Amino acid sequence: MIETFAFTDIVGSTDTQQRLGDAAYLEILDEHHKRIRQFASDFELNTAGDSFLLHFPDPVEAIAIAVKIQKSLTEQLIDAGGKPLAIRIGMDLGNPRPMLHPNGRADFSGKTLDQAARIEGLADGGQILISERVHLLAKADVRDLFFHDWGLWLLKGVHGATRIFEVLWDGKQPRKPQGRAQITAPRRFPVPFVGRE
Repeated sequence: MIETFAFTDIVGSTDTQQRLGDAAYLEILDEHHKRIRQFASDFELNTAGDSFLLHFPDPVEAIAIAVKIQKSLTEQLIDAGGKPLAIRIGMDLGNPRPMLHPNGRADFSGKTLDQAARIEGLADGGQILISERVHLLAKADVRDLFFHDWGLWLLKGVHGATRIFEVLWDGKQPRKPQGRAQITAPRRFPVPFVGRE
């Protein structure tokens, strides 16, 4: 069964914590958690520090929830010591292996989760980046949203390159992902000619 996974992460969380101190940062973190759960509580699979792992049976619903989260953080700012709190979201889908933690909590394992985490790492604050697989399954059924094709990107620890799309809505401009794009233009010659004009 095809499953969609989204990772969320606060941008600059370490800097914010060091700048404001533990007590103030924990208040911000609590507000952040409440905001994510306001939209995605039914899809929360795991939480670690300032990151959420969300699990969706449908990529269209996954994108819709991610957009609601990002719009909410734009329209109702969470103050992070004079700066608006920003998160990034990355998404992939596949058929990962179900597993159970020792405490009985359901979880999953496999490259789908690894790739979703790596795609999230390419994103900046306010961005939603998705894999080509998510785009292909969702594009026909998504309404009032747009997709920007950023081409092929290299993901840390992942063999080959992955095509990355950015989810956009009215007023949202595309922003180049972080990391390294794959250079697709071939070199004309593998080595230079010597002694020829």
